[in-house]
Amino acid sequence: MNPWTSLSPKFVRRKLAPDVLAVFKGDNLRLGNKQLKGTRFPFWAIVFPKRSYLPPPYPHLQLWFLSRRFVPSLSFLDQKQRDSLVDLIFLLAEAVNRFAAGNSFYRDSRKAFAYNATPFSFIKDPAGRYYAGGQSVRAFHLHFLLVPGKLRKMAISSDQAALVYPTEFSLGLFKLFFGREEIRKHLFGKKVPVKVTDRGVSFDFPESLEELIFVLDRIDRFFHSLQLAIINSFYRDSRSFLKELKDVIKAKDLVSAGTEVDQLILLGKERDLSEAKKLLEKEILNLGRSFGVRFNKSKIESVLNYLAIDQNGDIASYVSRQVVALRPGMGYGCFVYFKKKGFQVNLSPLDSLFPEGVMESTGFFFAEKIAVGKKPSWIKNLLSCFY
Repeated sequence: MNPWTSLSPKFVRRKLAPDVLAVFKGDNLRLGNKQLKGTRFPFWAIVFPKRSYLPPPYPHLQLWFLSRRFVPSLSFLDQKQRDSLVDLIFLLAEAVNRFAAGNSFYRDSRKAFAYNATPFSFIKDPAGRYYAGGQSVRAFHLHFLLVPGKLRKMAISSDQAALVYPTEFSLGLFKLFFGREEIRKHLFGKKVPVKVTDRGVSFDFPESLEELIFVLDRIDRFFHSLQLAIINSFYRDSRSFLKELKDVIKAKDLVSAGTEVDQLILLGKERDLSEAKKLLEKEILNLGRSFGVRFNKSKIESVLNYLAIDQNGDIASYVSRQVVALRPGMGYGCFVYFKKKGFQVNLSPLDSLFPEGVMESTGFFFAEKIAVGKKPSWIKNLLSCFY
């Protein structure tokens, strides 16, 4: 399959159709996948996931934004579309509240939403060339979950650590940027205490959902710039890739951007590690200047020292003592818990090309990803709570 097939609006729509539970357009929510017929792009779809991070009794839904445009992450939505997202999250939160009300089984559970922003996934062919595309290049979608109150801790072996923890390189980048008050103030609009953890950064946000989405949009724009900086530093022919990417982003209809999409498939070979480090140092300095920050070069070097070459010759970093190949366009996960007043936001790098195993992440929540066969009984009960 052409790795960019997942960009096709019709492909995504057809793939999701059997599992669509409702369609949301404007301020109108219509239940049932039959509502897809005749609904024009763009619109939101509530989808039951084929694989879940939660035990069967706990609701887990996906919100997909289906459009004819390239919308891989939050910041690609326009203001009207973000407003619709806020309305839809509110609708889901209220429905889940009614669903769980009076049921002691859900007494300690917590509402949350989460998304992964990995617009670029890279696959290496036998000739050593990298292809941009894969399953991570698709329409923006968000998970809405009712998370069990008492999560069972899972024992992780050292060879699975990269499926749960970020590399030293990406965690170092997080500390470098989020460690500067000027950058935090630019992203949050005011002083917000940020806690650096072994998985990324975490902060409490006491304001409204509308204001939170506005802040998350800024954060996504920052990460998108960082992703492009890493791609430009790691790949020999990155300039041509980024030039074609601009045309795809500008396209009002991905069908009309077919030529550009085809040209995006092949990205080329990685640069020499020493050259990649030099270029990335310049990119980090430039990105810092855009926030009015001048980074100390020694601090940048300490982050770049976490880069290495793995046994296959790929640019890599470390998780504990394990050498792990990097996802060159480093993505991130965002996991947001609802609180009595405001939200708890967790951001985590998604930078590893480690082979898929039993662990999956959706931002900050980690669990076994379970294939779901028969749709659980809670679906009918939850859908009835929308009215």
